[in-house]
Amino acid sequence: MASSGQCAEHPLRDRLGTGHLPHSMRYYRNGDLERWADHVLSDRVAAAAQLARELDGRGDTVWITRSLSSARQWIRERRVGQERAGIIASGQARRLAAEGLFVDFKPDITAWMLAPGGDVRSANMLETVQNQYQVQGLVLDYTVVCWDGDLRRSATGWHAWKMSGSNWQKDKELGIATNGYRVLLTRARKGMIVFIPRGDPTGEDETRPPC
Repeated sequence: MASSGQCAEHPLRDRLGTGHLPHSMRYYRNGDLERWADHVLSDRVAAAAQLARELDGRGDTVWITRSLSSARQWIRERRVGQERAGIIASGQARRLAAEGLFVDFKPDITAWMLAPGGDVRSANMLETVQNQYQVQGLVLDYTVVCWDGDLRRSATGWHAWKMSGSNWQKDKELGIATNGYRVLLTRARKGMIVFIPRGDPTGEDETRPPC
């Protein structure tokens, strides 16, 4: 058996300069989707747009909707047999509560991932939402990714926010926020639709500005 010193100097051993990989190498099928997510969250707009066109040309379109009911219908029209689908969102997406999705409520992940359709605990029922911490390392066939006001893009790039009391406050931890959305955008094996709420058009709820 080789000693630890011999292993450290092995000619086939390569030392990483950083501990962060912009995209994983786990899934042979959605490598380009992971690169697209990295371009989006790194604010490389032109590269993201070009790769999106290539994905679209291959039939791997990422869909966007302002209607949660339409997102659910999109999933139901595609999922067949024992394929898994689910709704996922950031752990800071607390104003999704207005849409009936509560990220602080963490359903049992085992039942969520494994219970069959028809079981109210199942992800396939598209009723409950799991956050990025719950689904990290897992993969589903189809996902509804819900995008809330905790990560917003402006002319100066991405900015992170979090709910403090009854209002959004700027969050210094942009890296944590973008990495959370990176997890969410890379859970789908076959198809993904991104749900972006319309907000409150009446202006009464200032935490959900229309956009």
